[in-house]
Amino acid sequence: MEKKLEELNFTLKSLREKVMEWKIADERREFLRQLYPFIRDGEERYPDLGDVLTPEEIECLLFDCATWKDCCNEAANKFVEFVTVSGYMLKPDVDVDGEPILRRSTPVHEAAKNGSVPRCKMINYLCQIYGYVNYIGEDGYTHFHAACQYNDDELHAVEMFLKLRRMDPNNCLLPKTGDSPLHLALMERPHQLAPLKLLLYGADPNVANARGLTPLHCICNSGPVDEWFLVLFFEIAARLSNRPVKVDVADDSGRTPLHLALANGDMSTTAFLLRHGANPNRANEAGETALHAVCKYPRQLIIMTSDYSEFDSTQALFEHSHERYWPLRVDARDNEGRTPLQWAVANHTPDALQVLLDHGADLAGFVYPAANHCDDEEDCERMIDVKSRQLLGALLCAERLAERGYELTRGDALQIMRLFARHGFFEGADVDLRSSLLENEAFASRARKLTVNKDVLLHDVIQLRRAEEVNKRVTYEDMFDFVNNDVSRFEFDKVGAEEACPLYLCEIMSRRFFQSWALEPFWKMIRYRLPLEMCEIILGNLKNEDLYKICLADQVQEDSKKDATASVTKCDSNKRPRESEDQEAPKKAKIYYEEH
Repeated sequence: MEKKLEELNFTLKSLREKVMEWKIADERREFLRQLYPFIRDGEERYPDLGDVLTPEEIECLLFDCATWKDCCNEAANKFVEFVTVSGYMLKPDVDVDGEPILRRSTPVHEAAKNGSVPRCKMINYLCQIYGYVNYIGEDGYTHFHAACQYNDDELHAVEMFLKLRRMDPNNCLLPKTGDSPLHLALMERPHQLAPLKLLLYGADPNVANARGLTPLHCICNSGPVDEWFLVLFFEIAARLSNRPVKVDVADDSGRTPLHLALANGDMSTTAFLLRHGANPNRANEAGETALHAVCKYPRQLIIMTSDYSEFDSTQALFEHSHERYWPLRVDARDNEGRTPLQWAVANHTPDALQVLLDHGADLAGFVYPAANHCDDEEDCERMIDVKSRQLLGALLCAERLAERGYELTRGDALQIMRLFARHGFFEGADVDLRSSLLENEAFASRARKLTVNKDVLLHDVIQLRRAEEVNKRVTYEDMFDFVNNDVSRFEFDKVGAEEACPLYLCEIMSRRFFQSWALEPFWKMIRYRLPLEMCEIILGNLKNEDLYKICLADQVQEDSKKDATASVTKCDSNKRPRESEDQEAPKKAKIYYEEH
């Protein structure tokens, strides 16, 4: 052991002597790289670094480690650990009165700004090297702040500041942001004991920062939270610090912790907050209640948690609110004048729509969402499977609205058709998708094992030639549930059908919708010269893109007529109509739902 220690001492001195210009950062970092193999595996005994390096040189190396941008370089991380376990400590400079000079920048401050280093371990080691002295950076950010924000439960830096330096967690807010140590401990949250320790030492759980955010806001904004942590947080705050957590405090944007939990898809925390008295009807600055949040941000709910679907999330909100005797304002309007039902339709979430209708959402004053609200595309929505879920969801929403008595207008139908165009589902119209899928043996083999409903395999759907045949055996709900499973995307990309399969399914399932809405415009276009039956046959041979263009042309013509009639005198109401106009034009495509 003694021999090994002597060898390490010799290595340190030899490497130090090779550094010709200590002021050159590259030479210092080369020193760290060459030292790394000798300290990589740890030692039972460590040399006295003060015998080889001066305090200034050691601190200079620590600055290099803290500012190292190569996140894969272990030399910097290991050197900081090596200095720590060797027992070396940097003593503070003192003023003329012998008091430590605290206002200075240290490697701790640099490491806190450097996302390329493992900040938790490094900062906790560095705080130990500096003897848990609370140095203050230029912006008021201290070592204690850094230890709280990048806490490591195994290294106990937060507890050492509280015990050894008797830090008051309520008397050291960050000047610019107003964040308390408790706010900081909850921001990164790689470990969950530091916030509880701060509470045990009297941290105020309800203090708000400059943006009005309380620690509970930070918890709810960080994503899914373990319930045991919430239970302890509330119990320690209430029993030991005698400060019960306030669950309905709003930040500067009017958002309560409940709003943030819902926006992050954390239904477990949502349920916990409701059980502890959160008001689900409280609106934020945008006029959004909890129900608006569920219906407005359904993708977060699906992406953030695998335990809740859009249906489960909406239903759970009603159930938990009912338990606390908080009747939800199902028809509340936000600042855009929109109800949760309108947001459910705008986001193409038929299951949320179903829950809202089951709980009394009013259809009498319902207005279908305008085009500019229907599709706020995010990066994840560029994926073909997400687009197909949206399109089939839009069709199922329309069907469920019609079943409840809402009469879709041609403008409503065009909203849905435009979604197909916007998502690029007309671009493959010239390709024989059906044949390409059936000729793909790998896809065909997989399709024979996937069920769309209890009676129909995916391969059966592809084999059926006509949309009418598919519609008799598969409903919108069947297909929506099928594509809503991740199996659709992850299975098909393995067999080279990740684009063709959802494109074809959406094309074949939506055909009857497009045909029914194009029937009247087409009949008008040919001036009613053919029977409806013949028109249906003709439309049956057209692609969805062609049907969409027919509807769009009719809408443009109707808009032009309205503009023209606004500037002329109304025609005599007794004027005899033309013979062709005596024929009864088909009613709105509501008949399509009644017949199917």
